[in-house]
Amino acid sequence: MRSCVVRCPHLTKYRQMCQVGTPDTTRMNPAVAGWTGKNAYPTENSFGDKIMRILVNDGMAPIGQKMLEDAGHEVITDKIPQEELAGKIGEFDAIVVRSATKVRKDLIDAGKPRFRAVVRGGVGIDNIDHVYAGENGVKVMNTPAASSPSVAELAIAHMFAISRHVVQ
Repeated sequence: MRSCVVRCPHLTKYRQMCQVGTPDTTRMNPAVAGWTGKNAYPTENSFGDKIMRILVNDGMAPIGQKMLEDAGHEVITDKIPQEELAGKIGEFDAIVVRSATKVRKDLIDAGKPRFRAVVRGGVGIDNIDHVYAGENGVKVMNTPAASSPSVAELAIAHMFAISRHVVQ
């Protein structure tokens, strides 16, 4: 089976419990994978660290934040404006962005030496200078199939709206 965490192969246990075709309610659920007790989540991240300081700049679902915190990471959800981000990015190991935040060469350089990962919550990495990041040892990951069900639902809703002449 192919994993839905295609861009994050470093967490083997997560990848094994998050298989394509599982209902959304069971994805990333340690109980479904048979994990229990204090070892329900991995204790080390892909960099071998016990804790990462992660900036979630464009928002994240509360369950995602809880999962990161349960895994031992410090999650900061304060929105930092783009023009102030270069001055503060060096305080973080990773940043999670969606569409609003642009991670370009200047931001990657400002984060050295601590800054090590950029995660795009969504399809595509057009707002991240992934070539420069890779050249400088910064891992770039995304969630390529995360929005597919929502996009499909919206497309169907638009077809219904057109067929019923909802928009005139």
